[in-house]
Amino acid sequence: MRPPAWRLMSGAVLVGVLGDMLLRGDEWRLGLALWIVALVTTVVVHGEEIGSERMTLLMGMTLASFGVVWRDSELLLTLDLLSVLCMGALIIWHGSG
Repeated sequence: MRPPAWRLMSGAVLVGVLGDMLLRGDEWRLGLALWIVALVTTVVVHGEEIGSERMTLLMGMTLASFGVVWRDSELLLTLDLLSVLCMGALIIWHGSG
């Protein structure tokens, strides 16, 4: 069963507005981590039943986003950003069947 359209639209608006507010300015790395947390929270609240594999991937993406904030090295920042993108891609791939 698909969620109602208003739930889907409210989640999209929430993530869009928070992304616009948090990803501007000098502290974009902290904004990115907070936006990922808001994204994961929106998926958990508005989404359908989440399996343990998808929840593990969501928590991995959240932890990797906080690695972006914690480290100052360019190499580690690049690796953390790539891990966030790979976790997100795995979540989408896992959800597509």
